[in-house]
Amino acid sequence: MQHRLSTAAIVLAGIAVFGCRAKILDLGNTIGDGGFTSAAATLASAPRCTNPPPTLPADASAPPPMAQSAAALLGVWTGYLEAYTFQTGSDAVVITFTAAPDGTLVATAAFGKGQAPPPPVNGNEGYPADVYPPGTDTPSSLEFPFEGFPYTATELSFDGARLALGVVRNELWRDWCTLQTSYSSESGAACGCLPNWGGMGSTDLGGMCFLDDPATGEAVPVACFVFDACAFYAVCSCTSAGCSVDMTQPNARLDVRLTSGHLDGSISGFTTSPIAVHLTQGP
Repeated sequence: MQHRLSTAAIVLAGIAVFGCRAKILDLGNTIGDGGFTSAAATLASAPRCTNPPPTLPADASAPPPMAQSAAALLGVWTGYLEAYTFQTGSDAVVITFTAAPDGTLVATAAFGKGQAPPPPVNGNEGYPADVYPPGTDTPSSLEFPFEGFPYTATELSFDGARLALGVVRNELWRDWCTLQTSYSSESGAACGCLPNWGGMGSTDLGGMCFLDDPATGEAVPVACFVFDACAFYAVCSCTSAGCSVDMTQPNARLDVRLTSGHLDGSISGFTTSPIAVHLTQGP
């Protein structure tokens, strides 16, 4: 797969990748305001995903009620990372614990400073929109964690003294993924938010990348962020029920101990080495 090709390379690659039968759709009809009409019509013919959602184990369908000792965690904990700062220069960490209606302990973790981005409204645009203007950047280049975003704590456990939880990098794009169509892999493997076709990328044609429609040989234009997120980095996890994000594989893990109103320990996954973290209950 070729990626991020120049305009000149697009022409040459069109011969090499798509072959003599290939033809690029009229870009005048596909790029611009509302310019996904032709591409959308082509993608509409691609096979949809038929893979059912995974079945949760019986013990995973009903989380245990919050232990009495976990009541000590309820509320907001604020703190900092030791000798580490995010892009804004902030070292802040905020973890908020609440009790769910079913009695389980739930939490969110936010890092750095700033506000969480507004929900996505257009699945054909990069997200967050103010970070990804058309034609620039890819999901992999965005710093993790995204400052101000409230990551959902996964694999949360507390034994009265030791607290452990994880956060998933791709959760930032979970709502964006729900705006995508779930396509078949055509090979029995995992589904995706683009058809499993060959493709190539360009930074010079209005931020467009291309998929090769195997039925017609046409190069179908796709926004490069969508191409990168769906075909290159597999940000979304898709089934017959639609697309979301796999929340079962945390990319970072917090491991701390509760002592006299303080949580002290470390977090791993932001750098190659664990970072010391200190939190105190209260704003």
